[in-house]
Amino acid sequence: MYPYFGYAYPYRTPDVTSWKKYIKNNERFLSLLNESIRDERMAQQFYGELFQFAITPFERSMIQHAFVDERKHEQMLLQVYRNLEGRDPELPHVRAPEVREFTEGVKKAFLDELEAQETYREMMLLVSGEAYALRDYLFEIWSDEVEHAQRFTYIRAERT
Repeated sequence: MYPYFGYAYPYRTPDVTSWKKYIKNNERFLSLLNESIRDERMAQQFYGELFQFAITPFERSMIQHAFVDERKHEQMLLQVYRNLEGRDPELPHVRAPEVREFTEGVKKAFLDELEAQETYREMMLLVSGEAYALRDYLFEIWSDEVEHAQRFTYIRAERT
């Protein structure tokens, strides 16, 4: 169990001995994986800033939920990378765009979540055969991103 800001997440360690042979295009998959780890880090930064602009407890709880999930996703994706490559990825330090106004920040968060859904769907489609644990990881992340888009849609609708 790994703690995430007061929450415990039952982190699975799947059997990964044969994942590489089930990835249709390893180079593309690793590129998307690196991009996703970077984007999850940026989302955490962005949601941390967005949280400061939230007015209601409901808005704060919706943003905090997404933030906690993004932290979980980063850890899951790092585990996938380590299992595939045997080392941590070498990623440059990233900085999320500054939040200047709440509703525009929520709109950006919504659009970023939609883009993330597309990325994780492509990654899932690159996995074939019996790499069920890897697909399960990606499906969990993908479904969280769908949920986040819904949460940000609701927040934005409430403000208009």
